[in-house]
Amino acid sequence: MGDFFDAPIRARWRMVTWVAIGFAFAGVVFWALTGVGKWSNVPDYGDAAFSYYTTWAVAHGQFACAYPPQHFAGLPVPDRPYSYIAPLYPLVAGALSALLGLGARAAFPTSLAMGPHCGNALAAMHSWAGITRVTTPTVELGFLMWIVLIAGYLSTISLASYPLGRWELVGLGVVGLSFPLLDAMIHYFHPEDALGLGLILLAIRPVVRRRWWVAGSVLGLAFVAHQLAVVVLVVVLVISPWQAKWRILAAFLLTVSAVVAPFIVLQDGGSWRNIIAGSSIPQGVRSTLVGELHLSIHTSGVIARGAPILAAFALAWVMRRRHAQLATLELTSLIIVTLGLRLVFEVNLFGYYFLALAVGLVILEVMQRRFRGTVAAWLMLEAVVYSQFDIGAYSQGGTWAMFAVSIVPMFLAAAGVCVVLLQLSRHRIEWTWLAYLVIVSATMLIGMHSKSPIVMAGPLWLWQVILVCSGLMLASEPLWRIRRVGEPAESSQVRDTSSVL
Repeated sequence: MGDFFDAPIRARWRMVTWVAIGFAFAGVVFWALTGVGKWSNVPDYGDAAFSYYTTWAVAHGQFACAYPPQHFAGLPVPDRPYSYIAPLYPLVAGALSALLGLGARAAFPTSLAMGPHCGNALAAMHSWAGITRVTTPTVELGFLMWIVLIAGYLSTISLASYPLGRWELVGLGVVGLSFPLLDAMIHYFHPEDALGLGLILLAIRPVVRRRWWVAGSVLGLAFVAHQLAVVVLVVVLVISPWQAKWRILAAFLLTVSAVVAPFIVLQDGGSWRNIIAGSSIPQGVRSTLVGELHLSIHTSGVIARGAPILAAFALAWVMRRRHAQLATLELTSLIIVTLGLRLVFEVNLFGYYFLALAVGLVILEVMQRRFRGTVAAWLMLEAVVYSQFDIGAYSQGGTWAMFAVSIVPMFLAAAGVCVVLLQLSRHRIEWTWLAYLVIVSATMLIGMHSKSPIVMAGPLWLWQVILVCSGLMLASEPLWRIRRVGEPAESSQVRDTSSVL
């Protein structure tokens, strides 16, 4: 089996596979959305309102009201932006919206209609959207961020110093149709997560090539897309040479300032919090380990955002002190682990939060020309757990919700049974798959005797411990193989030992 996937693939078939996976993603999205049956100015997305008001304001040059005060009088609940996202995605979507002429059938509200300090901006834009029916086309622009994520995946795996063969396409299919990605795009609508992660992955190449200005600029773009990029910036600053640190930091600050400046200078309503921190500021509604401490929202927010940065700094500093050189694989592993550290300290924990860790695990496997059963089982278990907890508990129905709640667990359980039977036929079996079947079977049995989604019977923090700890262990495996003398470990499966730093 390994020889089959190690075999090289022709450029023509590679392109055909790329296009096929793209069409598969588009097909899943189209099927899920058309099955919902709510094609009106209020689409069935959880957090779409967090972004489309800012997008419309940017598309029509109304930067002063891009982050208006949250006055919800008269707005339906699905159209209330309880928070706003970081500015890069609204800038991209706004530019595309203006280019395509979305909402051109009616004049956009003027500054006078927005009211003093943009106090009437939300009501005015909501009324305009109802006339033009522009909400659904605007939301559909977010699915284009899938391309950025795939570009980041392809850029990262291309750093391997040996041909990846068909493993590249295996990973592409898993990443492009992964459950956390579909959860982010379809159920919750957070395209900025895919955009930010894609840019983070694109930043790895200039770091490896020692193009520090480019690395700092791309990380700056990633930061104004999703604030998770700051932990990667910390890692890059720690492990880079002293003369490169100032270039990286200067490029980062210049890029962030260039993107944020129009909002800060022209803004009349809104707040710095929404512009700088976006929707990532935690609000304790889910019972994670930090949530179980019953701290104030401010204190838990400081822990959720500050602790991952400190942990990333400590881990990068230890790796830098103990190992003078990091190979491309080890650097990628270090970045993926630091991205996953966010999940340890989160106050909230939704399925799409696992996007960075899930994509990172696939990248690490592909770069080593393998796909371990432990990683496959982890990806499947995450899909089973959060298809039930997130979508089952917080959905009002629809094609995607019914598919995720009813079909995903049965399909993945059947896949696990097939894997175990195949291993038994070869007179060997991995304990990982047995544990996976036991957990999935137990949760499905609980669900059959309960009116609640299956994992609602257990505390969320327990699933946090199981999934986050095991995921971080899998992602850090290349780091454990590094010899203490400071050289990257030699392995029959890891042949990428090109020095990065």
